Amino acid sequence: RQARVLEAVLKSMSEGLVAFDQNLKLMAWNDVYFRIRRYPETFAQVGRAFEDFARFDAERKEFGDGDVDAIVRDVVATAGSFRHHEFERQRPDGTWIEVRGGPIEGGGFLSTYNDITKRKHSEQALNEAYEVISSSIQYASRIQRSILPNDRQFGDTFEDFFVHWEPRDKVGGDIYWCERWGDGMLVMLGDCTGHGVPGAFMTLIAMGTLERAQTEVEPGKLALLVQRLHQLMQTTLNQNAQIGESDDGMDLGICYIPDDGGSLTYVGAHLS
Repeated sequence: RQARVLEAVLKSMSEGLVAFDQNLKLMAWNDVYFRIRRYPETFAQVGRAFEDFARFDAERKEFGDGDVDAIVRDVVATAGSFRHHEFERQRPDGTWIEVRGGPIEGGGFLSTYNDITKRKHSEQALNEAYEVISSSIQYASRIQRSILPNDRQFGDTFEDFFVHWEPRDKVGGDIYWCERWGDGMLVMLGDCTGHGVPGAFMTLIAMGTLERAQTEVEPGKLALLVQRLHQLMQTTLNQNAQIGESDDGMDLGICYIPDDGGSLTYVGAHLS
């Protein structure tokens, strides 16, 4: 009865199973093991030496290139240590197997085998997609940084300054601006809606509309500049029409500092 129960358990397993005794002789197995490892049917007999399996694998380069006899000796010696083992291995035909096992009480060892080819292919596809996305975002980050003011633009006007700009996702919706406007300097800090790539798109729109607004508004008229910036962003995003699908925008704080340094004008839109 115990033998019948054991046979039923082995047949019901979705993973391959094999056991060798203390003399490295085949003791038990199931059909899945032979299907995954693709051994000849003649190997499926109690008492078959582990060395036969190792040599068959070595000759078909399961363990890579090299002297077959040397490879067999190493594999047999490793198996004879009866240690716990867990590893993944790619086979010559490109498939992957996962092997786990350990010693059996009284000597010998038991191993289980899983074909993990589909999982490895999925992991590879996921890694490739991640690399593509990451490289694209890295490139987008360089583009976004290129449109922001450099230190020279601040240094030409201010004796003391610092900039801390560190998007959480390489690119983001935070922007700053420093540029001459008439007889003074315009300094702006903006927080666009969205994070990451959506936020970065909004910064490009914001910078474009700001540059246009500066050409359409008399220098120094800061409130009018912000009003015109608001109008241009709404037009760009079709928010002034019924077909508009976006309610995105930007919170900003903007300063105008005339060259004489006598006053500073500030306008804030959701930034105090």
